[in-house]
Amino acid sequence: MIESIQIREGGLRDLDAAAALWIEMMREFQSFEDRIQLSKWAEEYYGKYGETHLRSDDAIMAVAETDLISDGETASQIVGFCLAYRARNYLMFMPPRFGYISDIVIRPPWRGKGIGRSLVHEVEKRFAAQGVTVIQLQVYCSNEGGQRFWERMGYQPYIEGRHKRLDHLDGNDE
Repeated sequence: MIESIQIREGGLRDLDAAAALWIEMMREFQSFEDRIQLSKWAEEYYGKYGETHLRSDDAIMAVAETDLISDGETASQIVGFCLAYRARNYLMFMPPRFGYISDIVIRPPWRGKGIGRSLVHEVEKRFAAQGVTVIQLQVYCSNEGGQRFWERMGYQPYIEGRHKRLDHLDGNDE
């Protein structure tokens, strides 16, 4: 049985749970995007990636945590998180700094319950308090659920990335 869901500030103590959730999400993404190829060290390196950001003053991590109650015992479980940071813009563009949402992950059984919206609102609120006026992110073109989520959140397409594999070339093509 679930008592409640809290959105709270995340930190270094949450990195192991976040990395495990991130791996779970990326394996799901591999089922519809064959260009995603994870290294055998992916979970470990994601933890280091998160740690690098969280040790800086530019990072924001919001965590969705639930209290599970079973047989009178209460245990907390992280069911989602959002990792974001302030990034420097190229000097020829304004604003000089922007917010960047690196990752948002909600465990599948918890999706569609407003948790993602709550996490994003928390990150947006914290960015606004820091004077950030623009937020950017990337979403896989084949992630239709993610595309719909970000549209509902008011995020508009901005830059379209492209991808090409060259491993089929033998080096003699002109």
